[in-house]
Amino acid sequence: MTPKQSLLKRCLAVLSAALLAAALVLIGTWLPAGATGAPGEKEDRDDPVALQIVLIKDRGSGLPWPVQDRKFDVVVQVVDDDNEPAEVRKPTKIKLIEVSGPGVLRGNTTAVIQKDFSSTTIEGAKYSQFANGVVLAVKVVYGEDLAPDDITVEVALTAVGANAKPGKPLKLKDPNCAAPTSKVPTCGILLLNNGADGRVTLSVGSCDGLVKVDDLRDCREVDGTGALVVTAIASLRDLQGKPLYDRKHPAKLILACDKVLCPKTEDVTKFQVLFTLNNTGPLKKIAPPCPKEGVIGKDQKACVDYEQSFRRDGDLYLPLLYVRDLRGSCC
Repeated sequence: MTPKQSLLKRCLAVLSAALLAAALVLIGTWLPAGATGAPGEKEDRDDPVALQIVLIKDRGSGLPWPVQDRKFDVVVQVVDDDNEPAEVRKPTKIKLIEVSGPGVLRGNTTAVIQKDFSSTTIEGAKYSQFANGVVLAVKVVYGEDLAPDDITVEVALTAVGANAKPGKPLKLKDPNCAAPTSKVPTCGILLLNNGADGRVTLSVGSCDGLVKVDDLRDCREVDGTGALVVTAIASLRDLQGKPLYDRKHPAKLILACDKVLCPKTEDVTKFQVLFTLNNTGPLKKIAPPCPKEGVIGKDQKACVDYEQSFRRDGDLYLPLLYVRDLRGSCC
């Protein structure tokens, strides 16, 4: 079995309504040139000791991790013993490498931190295979003697993004995943009737190792076909920080499940949705049925609106309702 086949044999629909505030602040401060940061007082600076990966960003969608075979950028800074930014005393070339994973790292993987600067951006790297648990690292090629740094990422299969505003409805759908197929058996449609604040992303990826629910070992698999991860990231608060959604007016992610994975049955509730209240990490809970159409129960963190489920060309569409940060999986 190839790594790609193994990764396709998974079932997950993922929803994360979290805003990675610190990451977005860093996105906003990126410079397109190779060197970033401002030089400080040379006689006053601390010794640089290590590299630090600050942020990874898919160029096409703004997703804060790579997408298979698409260019992504990596912000890297230099830090001192106190983990504070520190300028290098001579030009320092760094390189992005793969430590472990099923794919191949290619594209542009190097950048130079200029003398008296503390950071740079590696622009236009690519990774060939979507997967969870891919470990990337940065190391020095020449220049300052700095300790390397590594990061574990989820590489998505596909992703889209859109800019949102509070109060303005948003429907986000991936044209590369408009409906489930045998090759991409899980897709998603994100419906934010009250909008969101800033960038919203929707991605499809792998479920490997994410299911941590008693009596369940993995996501649903039927005849060698398994669904994939659908992840949405958004800030569901207005400009004053007030929630845009509540139990009676929730956000909605419609999970689309291929007809092979979710065949016709009289009891649609047999297709369960797993979730966690974290943006990333394992799925630890099963989402209960909503008490009534379009409403989240009083003691529920999220729910599946089976009353509004429907089929199209044999594929099953399940609405997952939520009001706060969430990650979930269906089937």
